[in-house]
Amino acid sequence: MDYGFGLKAGLLHSNMTDHNFYDYYLETEHYKIHHVNSLLFEPNMILRFGGEKLKFNINLGTCLIRKLRLTDKGLPYSFINLGLGLNYRF
Repeated sequence: MDYGFGLKAGLLHSNMTDHNFYDYYLETEHYKIHHVNSLLFEPNMILRFGGEKLKFNINLGTCLIRKLRLTDKGLPYSFINLGLGLNYRF
């Protein structure tokens, strides 16, 4: 069994508009662009178990965003990230 923990941190720079980007809009329309900087923290845990050649992976992480400007405008992201996988060594 293998296990581990990681932490990724950085500065997230986004260019957001007032228009909801999930809707269709014409490219000729102009919207005010907001330059948003945020602190990004991504803790991550991994668990790997199995035999000598074949191992199963479970990866669990989260994303924490602390906006420095425009805190009233949210960013669409998933709070929990879960991954499953296989490792095979020849």
